[in-house]
Amino acid sequence: MSLPPPCFGRLCSAPHRSLHQIVAVYHARNYLPPPSVVAAEKMVLYGVQKPSTLRFCLAVKEEMMPERQIPDTPYQPQDIPGYTPPAVPPMATQRQRTTRALGAILMVFGLGWLGIALHENTRPPQDSVATESVSTSSLLAQTYPTQNLMLDISNGTVDVSTWDRSETQIEIVYEGGAPEDYDLRQEARGDTLEIHGGPKPYLPISGDRQLSYHITIPKSGSVNIRNTVGDISVADVDGPVTIAISTGTISASNLGGKLSASTTNGDIHVEGLQGSLVAQSTNGSISLTDSHSRDVQASTVTGDIDIEGASGKIALQNTNGSIAVHDAQESSLSLNTVNGDITFDGALATSAKHTLNTVSGSVDMRIPENSDLVLHADTSSGAISIGDGIELQRREENPASVSGTLGKGGAELQISTVTGDIQVQGE
Repeated sequence: MSLPPPCFGRLCSAPHRSLHQIVAVYHARNYLPPPSVVAAEKMVLYGVQKPSTLRFCLAVKEEMMPERQIPDTPYQPQDIPGYTPPAVPPMATQRQRTTRALGAILMVFGLGWLGIALHENTRPPQDSVATESVSTSSLLAQTYPTQNLMLDISNGTVDVSTWDRSETQIEIVYEGGAPEDYDLRQEARGDTLEIHGGPKPYLPISGDRQLSYHITIPKSGSVNIRNTVGDISVADVDGPVTIAISTGTISASNLGGKLSASTTNGDIHVEGLQGSLVAQSTNGSISLTDSHSRDVQASTVTGDIDIEGASGKIALQNTNGSIAVHDAQESSLSLNTVNGDITFDGALATSAKHTLNTVSGSVDMRIPENSDLVLHADTSSGAISIGDGIELQRREENPASVSGTLGKGGAELQISTVTGDIQVQGE
């Protein structure tokens, strides 16, 4: 049979009662003390005394909170035999328990990291079993009655070739993951096959998930490719080709039409181009070899530009890198760089203005001895050398410049550098 709740006033009436004793009596009878008593007890225990929070106890403040120290050991009331209040662990014991708990947590994390490290160290080399475990499977293999290709993807290497058929064949191979990890959409619109997509956005687009596109189109078809990451290769296409990527190398060979290629981080290599070229890179070199291209426009910020066999208008712009033009045919030149040398050999168009400018670099030019042009060459810090095969009429020169007429005149050749030498030779 439980006892009735103790009378608060009666407990407070005895001058020897303390707050700790009053609370102990309530707990002994399985009753909660009044909230004001609990609040008062906590404030006394923690040394905080704010009368505004203890208004209910002001009348018996002297009896409830006598000026004496609370004993270190829990008090056992004399009128309740056998009562032992709950033990409160000392602060040092609580700190020990907290320290042990934190130590256990750190030990668990340490063992976890150790297991991961051991697992990584025991993995086989990339060129052995680990490489073989990556799945490579065909995602799509189909033929469409189309002639042209339009590819807009986010990731993957692309290889485009041609055949004599009047249809387009595609094979898309994925490496890593499962087919549902990729989102590809293909549709035939008239004579054009359109392909969009790539790895799903929430999945990594590199490393363990890669796509490879192997596409064969009719030789007379056209190609339009946009890609974010991945190398592009196009060969033997007679129609116009447009390629734009953010990161990757562009390779093109044996193209019969116009080529427009741009990349932000990567090189551009072109071989055997019959049509015109527009090439642009930010961090990468540009090269055109074995070409019969009529017009060439190329620019880069960091990287070299090397053009071979072009004719017509050749406009090359560079910032940090050299410019070289070889075996040019009846060309009109505009070659400009800031930090780099300029090299040219070939024939110049007779009714055009040619400019070769560099700030920090030398200019080496070789032209036919029977060329008809007017030469102006100047340098701020360097030497100017005119070869024996170049016979200038009405020659004027000083330590910083040389000018004169070669042959019948006509074309105007302007060469300038700030820091570097200028050399003009005949061939």
